[in-house]
Amino acid sequence: MSDEYKNFPRVIKVIDDYNIVINRGSEHKVALNSRFLVFGAGEQLSDPDTGEDLGVLELVRGKARVTHVQAKISTLTSDEFAITPGKKRTIKRQGAMWTITNQPQIEEVVEGEERHQAELGAKTGDYARPA
Repeated sequence: MSDEYKNFPRVIKVIDDYNIVINRGSEHKVALNSRFLVFGAGEQLSDPDTGEDLGVLELVRGKARVTHVQAKISTLTSDEFAITPGKKRTIKRQGAMWTITNQPQIEEVVEGEERHQAELGAKTGDYARPA
């Protein structure tokens, strides 16, 4: 790995799917509510034609906001959200008194979409940089 990442904050603890701890805090000028891009280091890539070193592939885990700052560490929480489309349900009702036939009536109902917090998927040793 190149020296390019040696000064970047590192993930030192994964609390759960949404919360992590990095090894930087108020002594490093990390401020409450600052935003970070969290990523892992992938493989070293090179240009197939020239052989030129193109750098390390960054595997983006997500973006997170600082929710707690201590002197040397900070807690970050995912601040991205994913949307799950609503589900379609079909309701069949027997014909009512005012209908001529007793055929079932079909009604389709689409429930509202759901918004939920996106998981970071971070691993201990991953990197973070201001976003």
